[in-house]
Amino acid sequence: MTLRLPAELIDAGLAAPERRDELERVAARYAVAITPDIADLIDRADPNDPNSKIRDERSRAKADPKSAQRVVGYSRGGTFSKIPAMGVDGAFKQAAQAGGTLSSDTILASGSTDGFGWNIGGGLTYRLGESHAKIYTEARFHFAYHSGINTKVLPITFGLRW
Repeated sequence: MTLRLPAELIDAGLAAPERRDELERVAARYAVAITPDIADLIDRADPNDPNSKIRDERSRAKADPKSAQRVVGYSRGGTFSKIPAMGVDGAFKQAAQAGGTLSSDTILASGSTDGFGWNIGGGLTYRLGESHAKIYTEARFHFAYHSGINTKVLPITFGLRW
């Protein structure tokens, strides 16, 4: 006879009676079935018998938190352009008339700096129903040491995985 109920697993010696509540929660959510052929393979006297182990499926968990931290190298660059000769007010009026575009063809300075820094962050992935689709959010604070002005950034990401 195929074993399907927690009481049947306990009566067959495949589970300890003190685990009944835990087995009831699992059986309420998932189908449980151990055929006679599989039950015969389990050495009930050996608690470490690999045939009696239930696979831990972390990928089936509803929520999966994570965290990360690193020491990394960063590069920061920029370009400074000259405002057109009409002045700041005239330039913004021209930009408004041109659909919001402010252009300049004179580059006053450009450059980049390299520096070391660190970041720390975390996230949460949540499975949607019984499907393989998951939504996630992640945040990671970045701090980079640069001469003069240090860089601090906190991007927050949302997405869908499947």
